Amino acid sequence: TFISPLEINKVFLNLKVLAGISKEIFCGRYSFIKTKRDLELACEGYPIELRCPGSDVVMVETANYGRTDDKICDADPFQMENTQCYLPDALKIMSQRCNNRTQCVVVAGVDVFPDPCPGTYKYLEIQYELRRRRRV
Repeated sequence: TFISPLEINKVFLNLKVLAGISKEIFCGRYSFIKTKRDLELACEGYPIELRCPGSDVVMVETANYGRTDDKICDADPFQMENTQCYLPDALKIMSQRCNNRTQCVVVAGVDVFPDPCPGTYKYLEIQYELRRRRRV
């Protein structure tokens, strides 16, 4: 069976979250598997930090604050049952906070995002691309 690079990155990110490895090491072009787009994930209450060398800027392409997988960000089984938890405004919120910046830190939590599914342990997942800063 074929496993896409994005799915492999998801599995590797799960390991990074569990191991507490710094995301800075895997930022942008230096990701484990070189894809055009990179994926970052943070469990509820933890930050996503994008800090990249050079003058490239972040452009968020997709984002969700919720839960779509019962294997990401372990919690009480009852808090992981709902895997249809989406926040439609997550992309807008992440874009406002991170797009066109060289550095961005966002905590996955209700201080930043409205709660799309109370009682469910959520995580923030973003897919982004690094682009060269345009000269004006």
